[in-house]
Amino acid sequence: MGRWSYIGIEGQDTKVLFITAYRVCAQQVTGTNSTTAFMQQWTMMRHAGEKNPKPRERFIKDITEFIQEHQKEKFEIVLGLDANEPLGVTKNGLHQLMQQTGLSDAHASVYGQKIPATYSQGREKIDHILASKRIQESITRAGMDKYHKGIQSDHQALYI
Repeated sequence: MGRWSYIGIEGQDTKVLFITAYRVCAQQVTGTNSTTAFMQQWTMMRHAGEKNPKPRERFIKDITEFIQEHQKEKFEIVLGLDANEPLGVTKNGLHQLMQQTGLSDAHASVYGQKIPATYSQGREKIDHILASKRIQESITRAGMDKYHKGIQSDHQALYI
């Protein structure tokens, strides 16, 4: 469904899975344009037999399972995510994903509670880099580029 892409890299004693993902922002069909990612996912889920598709909720379930499968294979995880949700807002969204995978916010140690907005039209950080503990321990620098630096986007580029 085009919700994420990934690459796994294996070294002598470490395996790291880098995932980039997008979680749709719309939560209901009513008023949603037919060409949006939400409607494309909703339509695919309907064709697959789901009676009441919920692409946002399904994303959390599916990516959690995907990450857990790779964790069983001893992969460390780095998840770059346009979640369209700040951390800690809902118990069944990012909070659930982080609880079930053990991932944590890679920018929290740099920015503390004063994390800037990552979307130019918003006031909160809705884009995240979540990483496993071993990756977190290896991070020496993390930050955000300014809007439109290097790439034209209404989101800030995050890095670790």
